[in-house]
Amino acid sequence: MTIALVHFLTALVLAAAAVPALLRARWVRRCPLTAVLTWHLVALTVPLSLIGALLTLGLTPYETGMPRAVLTAASELPTGRAPDGFTAWHATPLLTALALATVLVAAVVTSALAARRTRHRHRDLLALVARPEPGLPGVLVLDHPGPTAYCVPGRPPRMVVSAGALDALSRVELAAVLAHERAHARERHHLALLPFAALRRLAPRWRAPETIFAAVALLLEMRADDTARRTQPAEALATALRRFDRQGALDRLTGRAAGLPLAVRLLVLGTAATVAATPVSFFLPW
Repeated sequence: MTIALVHFLTALVLAAAAVPALLRARWVRRCPLTAVLTWHLVALTVPLSLIGALLTLGLTPYETGMPRAVLTAASELPTGRAPDGFTAWHATPLLTALALATVLVAAVVTSALAARRTRHRHRDLLALVARPEPGLPGVLVLDHPGPTAYCVPGRPPRMVVSAGALDALSRVELAAVLAHERAHARERHHLALLPFAALRRLAPRWRAPETIFAAVALLLEMRADDTARRTQPAEALATALRRFDRQGALDRLTGRAAGLPLAVRLLVLGTAATVAATPVSFFLPW
């Protein structure tokens, strides 16, 4: 039990410490994909480690490995049977772990269903108010003077631009913007945001989930920029994004790309190794 509990608590502390570090880090602008993956590792570690620690405390009287203890407890405790030494001090963390897991799963499912309903309503509205643009297959145009462009996920995804964007952008800039939006759809960035949307739903009055959600959303925008410039001129993409008030796009996209410093690479690899090892703790001998 001691080994598993120490690992769970260590992973929990590391993940909690990584949150402010990631929010302040500057390297994320150069490596947005690595940063997004790191955020997901942290988001996985926190609940998994907390649930694991609670289970470890609650299942101590079973004096066996985690999988067998969980199965035994699930079959015996509902019938009133319990091992010697099992008290309220063990039942409380078990019930807390069960409640926490249920709340987390419900939040993710609820967020996914809400996002799906919103997308369906949006696609229905686009069918009424948007029009196809000759020469731009798969692109819908909204008659609005302001420059805007976005992607509505789905099968197939809908690329939407405003009439103002068509007027403001050159052909090359428009192609770069559409490549950016197609990158969002192709890499399923809406799914990458889902865990953080669930966290925001769980704590709507807490500032941290909103801050984390915004940070990950910005990183996904940067990732779409990087993907788009593989096929489009970086200067055209940066100029187009400037027209959408994306400050700093020109410097980031046209500047020299720098790799991750060695210290940051080691930190990311260390965090990833810790997180990857977290599920293993469920199978460690006590």
